[in-house]
Amino acid sequence: MFPIQTILSYFSFTHQEAEIYLASLTLGRASLTELAKKVDKQRSAVYFHIKNLVKKGFLFEHKQGNKLLFSPISPSELSNEFSRRVETFQTHVPNLEALKQIETDTPAITVLESKTGYLKIYEEIAALPPKSMFRVLEGRTALAHELTLFSKEQWGTFFSTIVDKKIETKGLFTHACRRIPQMTFDKETHQKLTKRIWHMRFIDETVFPFEDLIMIYGNTIAFMFPQSRLTVKIVHRDIARLMTLLFDTVYLTGVPDNTPW
Repeated sequence: MFPIQTILSYFSFTHQEAEIYLASLTLGRASLTELAKKVDKQRSAVYFHIKNLVKKGFLFEHKQGNKLLFSPISPSELSNEFSRRVETFQTHVPNLEALKQIETDTPAITVLESKTGYLKIYEEIAALPPKSMFRVLEGRTALAHELTLFSKEQWGTFFSTIVDKKIETKGLFTHACRRIPQMTFDKETHQKLTKRIWHMRFIDETVFPFEDLIMIYGNTIAFMFPQSRLTVKIVHRDIARLMTLLFDTVYLTGVPDNTPW
């Protein structure tokens, strides 16, 4: 169950606006001072958010003599307003789907030139749905640099996440990669690495002289160069499908070994 503040955020409430709206429900018709006290905020900060709520139609402003009072839209009417917005959005869905089709024809290409950008790829992989699979093609040079990019805690969090979510790794590595994780990671991190669900094969460097790193997940292909902390990310359904096909073809030439590390 999502907290009510989170649900309200889906309908254009900021966190502060949701807090003030909920406070106004408990107070009924209330002054600025009363609302500020209820949410434990300064009057000036609260007034800014109250004016936004009035503009959005979620609070009503009343004059009582020289005093301004504010009252909330009722939850049932708020629900009706949300329903009207959803219905309006649904009328635009066909047009939006047409735009989506146009978008799928155009690759989205992003160049990331820092360790932060590199970490973003791992965050996206960790956010994949449970029991997903991603593909890794990697050579010795990339692996040696990759394993030193992040801290023990960062690697531990990543490994634990994909283990808990049962995210599978289909990996093709060159033979020179075999001993690098044991030589780089401490015992605890290495144990977390080995708990992953691997579908691993190895290929001879003389047959396939590959030194870099490619990751394929969902509609994304990431060409990664850990030694220079450069990543070229391409999001495109058909390109990802083609790269997956090429990966799986080369993968079949590798020697299976799911427990090399």
